[in-house]
Amino acid sequence: MAIYLADEFYLIAHEDTTGQPRLHAKAAGFGVAAALLAELYLQGNVTIDAEGVKVLSAATPPDLLAHTVLDHLMGEAQRHPLRDWLAFLGRTAVEDVANRLTRAGVLQLVQTRRLFAVNRTFVPVAINDAAWPHARVASRLARRQPMDPKDQILAGLAFATGLTREMLWDDAQQASQAHLAQVIAGLPAPMRTLVAETEVAISKSAATRA
Repeated sequence: MAIYLADEFYLIAHEDTTGQPRLHAKAAGFGVAAALLAELYLQGNVTIDAEGVKVLSAATPPDLLAHTVLDHLMGEAQRHPLRDWLAFLGRTAVEDVANRLTRAGVLQLVQTRRLFAVNRTFVPVAINDAAWPHARVASRLARRQPMDPKDQILAGLAFATGLTREMLWDDAQQASQAHLAQVIAGLPAPMRTLVAETEVAISKSAATRA
């Protein structure tokens, strides 16, 4: 089965050995939700601007989850601010993508019984496969290499969610940060908006928690 952009962002946002999250739950939700919208953008279904998300095509996406997200977008008679969609999709986005990765054989669900509950963790089946998106994007940032559109978006969303703090190598961090800024600046306008709005949504959420 295919591995989509949101799948790779999910893997970047989780430990490749244990499957434990690298982000607070709300930040992870916003980030994965943004990645799902980015999938629809790359497939030509939507565009994004200051007013929110606009459906350009009702063509059926190749994946059931993407189809579900598109149905949500098309089901609204009026446009909603992008941050509203990030909040709405972010409620279930992490588990939705984890389930998609489980169906693809990338993750497996491990359930541990506790006294009053069952702990559910999605654990990578193969560590190297789970680690690859994180290693690939980090390496290209550190080496200041060109990126394809998918990796540009992944780098932008990693920045928006705070994941690049651990992706940038200490011995080349300043140069890597400069390259990251160029990568984000080189994104198409809809994806720059998505990255910026995701960062703001997470900052506001963190301020609310504080």
